[in-house]
Amino acid sequence: EALGRRDPKSLQMAAHSMKSASANLGANALSGLFRKLEHAAGTGDIGAAKLLLPSLLTDFERVAKIISSEKTQRVPEAVLQ
Repeated sequence: EALGRRDPKSLQMAAHSMKSASANLGANALSGLFRKLEHAAGTGDIGAAKLLLPSLLTDFERVAKIISSEKTQRVPEAVLQ
């Protein structure tokens, strides 16, 4: 949304949150892309931010698939005890 509205401050804040969340999941490549987006937004470079979008979407989908497959796997009984 912030990108579509050309709102660099909101975009920077959203990118910062997603950067941290991605890092917490261990999705370091995705976190790095959000870091670049945060920097681009922080400098007001909406053009650079738009160029990052395809890579962000691709990696976000990749991470989402991994998380989804992990959720559907059976948890070992030893972990449950």
